[in-house]
Amino acid sequence: MPKIVDHGERREELLAALWRVVDKQGAAAVSVRSVAAEAGVSKSSLAHYFPSQAALVAAAIEQVMDESEGRTSQLDLDDADVSTIVSALSLAIPDSAERRAQAELWLHLAATSPDNSEILERLNDRVNDALEWGLARMADTGLLGAGRSVEDEAGRLHALVDGLALQVVSSPTRMTPERVRVILTRHVADLTTPLS
Repeated sequence: MPKIVDHGERREELLAALWRVVDKQGAAAVSVRSVAAEAGVSKSSLAHYFPSQAALVAAAIEQVMDESEGRTSQLDLDDADVSTIVSALSLAIPDSAERRAQAELWLHLAATSPDNSEILERLNDRVNDALEWGLARMADTGLLGAGRSVEDEAGRLHALVDGLALQVVSSPTRMTPERVRVILTRHVADLTTPLS
């Protein structure tokens, strides 16, 4: 009798192998070959689930985003204050070795996959949608300053969060979690003031 394969479980095993490669050798070592070897499968078996290296990396990044959204959903954003919003935004900042490795993988995808702009755009849209949702909640509760555009402020916030993530990855001793929190707190406090 043929073995029944749980495809969801197999995908998770392959993504776990990717993270082991990142942990052992860094984001630059991620390839179809290295992940297949780590998982103990052939490249063609891996390609059945992830047709390209970019698709594999994108799935890993989406896995991280799902986990972050799960942590964010535990915060009370229906009646949020500045501190709660800063806590939600902080989840996007790589403040641990594991999360720095995750951010490095995202940066590696962006730097090495110019022909995968569709994947990068989908991932960035997902981040932007989450930021717009949060800012819309701020507007609904009167926390977003008068005259501020949800769309414009989401763009500014996205650039700030991405920039902070890059700084944390490249200069973790300079861009400490405490400094990140101060910067985010000042920015969110600014969002609550009306535009003049």
